[in-house]
Amino acid sequence: MTPLPAGGTPSSRVPIVVWKALASAVIIGCLGVQAYAVLRPSGPGFYPFLTYPMYSRSRPPGETYRVRELWGRTCDARPRSWPVSRVALGISDTDYLIGLGAAVGDRPAARAHRARLAALARARLTPPPCVLQVLLRTVPTSRAGVDRDALRHPRRTLLVEWPVDDPATARATLPRQGRRRASTSR
Repeated sequence: MTPLPAGGTPSSRVPIVVWKALASAVIIGCLGVQAYAVLRPSGPGFYPFLTYPMYSRSRPPGETYRVRELWGRTCDARPRSWPVSRVALGISDTDYLIGLGAAVGDRPAARAHRARLAALARARLTPPPCVLQVLLRTVPTSRAGVDRDALRHPRRTLLVEWPVDDPATARATLPRQGRRRASTSR
């Protein structure tokens, strides 16, 4: 029995060599378009031929990478601030990142996350901070990758701070959508 051609119906007029040549041409065409997409990235508008991350830069130029950081501050005559890592608190990466994201919010769960972070800071950090802060660190990217000057002198914006002794009293420093004033959450 002879194999069916690509159309699905047997045809004695078209030799199998023509079908193989047509299939080869389609495959070579697809590979050529994929090579074009890899060598000349054009974004998602070239679907289904996409530029894979291993062939492209990690972030497009001009994009800003944002990460939340927890900082502790003393309330001495000469206050000092330092970053508080998840290792110093003794919690997992997931709990740390979720806790920072939730502590910034204005929801009832935010108070619980701030209280947990405050209790861990009180118990594990030396010297114990009197204020905890969540800062937003931004690092802009350029065509050559991450801007080296931004790594040496990162921009940090204070999102929220609260006293370790009273985590229910938090001061948000940036107005949020839907909220008329940046105030304490009680």
